[in-house]
Amino acid sequence: MPELKEARALYSTWREQLRRGPVILQEEDEEPWGVILPYRQFRQMQEAPTSHPYITRVPGRRGGRAVIRGTGITVALIARLYKAGDTIDEILESYPHLQPSWIYDAIGYYLDHRDEIEREIQENRLEALSERHHFTVDERGFVHFLASDELD
Repeated sequence: MPELKEARALYSTWREQLRRGPVILQEEDEEPWGVILPYRQFRQMQEAPTSHPYITRVPGRRGGRAVIRGTGITVALIARLYKAGDTIDEILESYPHLQPSWIYDAIGYYLDHRDEIEREIQENRLEALSERHHFTVDERGFVHFLASDELD
């Protein structure tokens, strides 16, 4: 299996090069035509920075909504808990992987972008989701999707 050995050697070479930084791909005429990046660096480039250090937006992740950096926790979720009267300590009990400063920053982002986050909260209420995705929930909590002939 010489091909497998060659592939492993090539993979090891690329990994070692990527540890040192991005790799620029060039044609024979020396014109750069592409870059290979470590995945973490690529992800950071996709993030849309905000004025809040722990809040980010990544296109295609959580619908591009504002999230606490490095987590899947949306600002809208923290805002809902905050509005319901949960304290920072209570939020930390439910989400122990978060840091207090992250939660404070999410609340600050909510206060600075109240209209946007309130719209997100409304769009994710059960009634709105039910209408958008054509389902009902019965008294036992079971979800029933409507057949195509039942749709308006």
